[in-house]
Amino acid sequence: MLTACEEVDALISAFRQGAAGYVVKGVGLRELAQAIRQVMNGERYFSPSLAASVSLARESRSQIRSLTDREIEIIGLVSQGSSNKVIALRLGLQEKTIKHHMTGSILKKLGVANRTEAAIRWRTILTPREYKVHSALDGRVITSRR
Repeated sequence: MLTACEEVDALISAFRQGAAGYVVKGVGLRELAQAIRQVMNGERYFSPSLAASVSLARESRSQIRSLTDREIEIIGLVSQGSSNKVIALRLGLQEKTIKHHMTGSILKKLGVANRTEAAIRWRTILTPREYKVHSALDGRVITSRR
């Protein structure tokens, strides 16, 4: 597939729909020839310019899969700016339980130091429009409304 789109979600979608290669327009002849050779040999290929983005996307999906359903609810509300007290009231939990989820697991699983970083990380992991992520490995759909 030859495309102008450099978004990782588009690359993943193309591979899910059967594409064997994903080359961004403007590549040199050598890269294009290499892509064609790899695909002809039964291998998958994507432009090296997307490698860092693909690596980050894989890491992010791994982090999402490590969260429990409760942690997903909590980080979704944190990313919307809700305080621990508001989250606790909304979920029918104690405020200290929310704090425990944040400091005891969510921060560690997302690889961040504080709730602000966690909210930013969460929002960058999810698609900006609807905050939906679908993991091809386990089929979980995670949603959070703005």
